[in-house]
Amino acid sequence: MSPRDATQKYTPSPDGLNALFYAEISAAGRLRAQRCDTCTAMQHPPRYRCGSCGAIGWSWADSAGAGTAVSWATTHRDVGLGWVAELPYTTLIVELDEGFQVIGALRDANYKDLRIGTRVDAHVEPVSESFARIWFTMRQPS
Repeated sequence: MSPRDATQKYTPSPDGLNALFYAEISAAGRLRAQRCDTCTAMQHPPRYRCGSCGAIGWSWADSAGAGTAVSWATTHRDVGLGWVAELPYTTLIVELDEGFQVIGALRDANYKDLRIGTRVDAHVEPVSESFARIWFTMRQPS
């Protein structure tokens, strides 16, 4: 990687069903997931068979994007220069209300305020036709 490349934010090039997932959410501008045509269970990461009933048929369905933080890691030092301005940044695993988990970044919140069970909302930021970043904001207590 040349020094010029090191200053750019890394954008992955997914393949297989992951490529279909990222192209789908990038085009839609919102979080979507596979929904089984037989039992209607939603799942992520994408698979050829339903993880609940084993059926093969599925379609893309919108997710409301609401969920609960189940785990996270906060990065204080980065190996590439592209993300330095955003340090520290936090990567979350979120259990969405539809029953599947998604990984994304925390935005507009202090990671020190996170707790297991914190309610969050998912957002999709298209980067290209073939990739979108997923990020979360914390819900304000009601």
